[in-house]
Amino acid sequence: MRHAISLLALALTACAHEADPVDAMPARGSAPGVVEAAPVTEVAPVKPVDERGLAQLFRSRMSSIKACHENALKVDPTLAGKVVVRFQILPDGGLAGVEVKSNELRSPAVGECIVGKMESWRTAFRPEAPVYVEFPFVFAPAR
Repeated sequence: MRHAISLLALALTACAHEADPVDAMPARGSAPGVVEAAPVTEVAPVKPVDERGLAQLFRSRMSSIKACHENALKVDPTLAGKVVVRFQILPDGGLAGVEVKSNELRSPAVGECIVGKMESWRTAFRPEAPVYVEFPFVFAPAR
């Protein structure tokens, strides 16, 4: 039971600050098979967030995120909603503190799967200090 999830818009809420991350703005109305994200907000950045590099990272790994949702669709084909993942980009480009901030799906396994995939990701972006990011994935049910 395959369906299409595409990256409609990649934007990140990020701050290069030691304080708590800025909350992501809610994704706008979603269409079936669309992943949406919130606009970029930077608070006192040490180095600007490389939005293109982060967009490339998410696009190149989207198939692994799709697989998390598609596996859950085998159990519940109506599974739809938003999963917001929070993480830090470290100065070496690694991701740390990957966690599900919120999960509107009726399947915690999808959020756990996404976190498991993202924990090994690395980006070419090398901030001078950790950058906090929240990324909402919006999933549509199977067609």
